[in-house]
This record gives sequence, structure tokens and C-alpha cells, in this order.
Amino acid sequence: MILRPWFIPLSHRPRPAPAQVEVDPAVLAAAYEAEVAARRRHWLIGVPTPADLAATRKAVAGRYRVPVEAVVNALSREE
Repeated sequence: MILRPWFIPLSHRPRPAPAQVEVDPAVLAAAYEAEVAARRRHWLIGVPTPADLAATRKAVAGRYRVPVEAVVNALSREE
């Protein structure tokens, strides 16, 4: 017989899906460019690595509560 505890730790509880918000792709692209400009002074040579750019896309997606793919799609539309 398996005894189940009545208390489920927070780390094991299912998390609700994050709220998705409609954001104009031009706004996402502009936010990404602004974030790159703001972070450029922290990058050693001023040339971001792919990891730096991925972290920047993730930060912009978190700020606007959209999937990272939305930021990537917005950037591909701008080019």
C-alpha cells in the first residue's frame, strides 16, 4: 500500500500556463534592438555571442510575456 502525503510541495504542483499577450511584431523587434544596445556595454568586445543573443531574446520574451519564438519571428520579419 502506497501512502500519499496530503501535502504536495510547491515544486511538484502543476504550474499554470503563462498568460499570452498579443504584441505587435514591430514592438518586439524594437525592444530586442534596444535590449541589445543596452547590453552591448556589458559584452567584452561589443560583439555578442550566440548565447548572449539567446539570453537577450529570452529576456524580451519574458518582459512581454510571449514565447521566445514570437521574438525570433518578429526579428525574421524585420530583415
